[in-house]
Amino acid sequence: MVRKRLGPPYDHCAVPRDSTFYVGMQGQKYPYTKLTCLNACAQNAVVQQCQCFDPALVVDSSREHLERPFCATYANDVIEVVRRMSCAARAKESVNISQCEECLDDCVEPILTTSSTLSVWPKKPQRLWFYRRLLDKKPRSFTYKYNIYNTTWGLLRAGNETAAKEILDKTTLIEENFLKITSYLQSMEATILEDKPQGTITSLMSEIGGILNLYSGVSLIVVIECLDLMYRLLALPWGARDHRKYVNEVPRQEQTAHM
Repeated sequence: MVRKRLGPPYDHCAVPRDSTFYVGMQGQKYPYTKLTCLNACAQNAVVQQCQCFDPALVVDSSREHLERPFCATYANDVIEVVRRMSCAARAKESVNISQCEECLDDCVEPILTTSSTLSVWPKKPQRLWFYRRLLDKKPRSFTYKYNIYNTTWGLLRAGNETAAKEILDKTTLIEENFLKITSYLQSMEATILEDKPQGTITSLMSEIGGILNLYSGVSLIVVIECLDLMYRLLALPWGARDHRKYVNEVPRQEQTAHM
């Protein structure tokens, strides 16, 4: 799911920029998220209170905190190391959201819903296949550590696959020492949850027009006719004055013509 928030003036959210990033202990860059911002905020609290930085937290792009020593750096004074580690733990616990007001939600935030399942792997019919695919190719790395692998290796070299499979079926070394992780997307579709302004100028004018039309039957044509009527009423006195002036001037012009 993708969560899209409105920026100012509707809401406060952070627009990620290429210049806004955070740096890990080994120099790796992390893009802006609210979580990484809170992480860097906790780092600032550790540096200010303990004069050291926690390698498990990130720093901002200035990297100025990386010049300070680790809070758990080995030193001759063990008491000092314990003091700094305890100070860092207290500093991280004391940080709250109000101290990190600059850490805003992303304007565009991907939200992943994850689920996990566990099962025994490999199954018994797959143990011999797994051994041949991985362990048998590196006998020097595995067989000398466990006698059962060495015995299986010898049986496979002799062509006795049945005996090798029976030995592997009786042990749980493979299940206890190897792990298979499979990740996949349940769906290629993404749900977009987007904020929209509740009211705009266009919607406001539409609502006003709808209310006027509902209660008084007023439409745009009626409004124009009312404005025209008001104009005519206001212009009526000026028109009457001009008419009287015209009436008075016409007889004078006729008398002058007779003379």
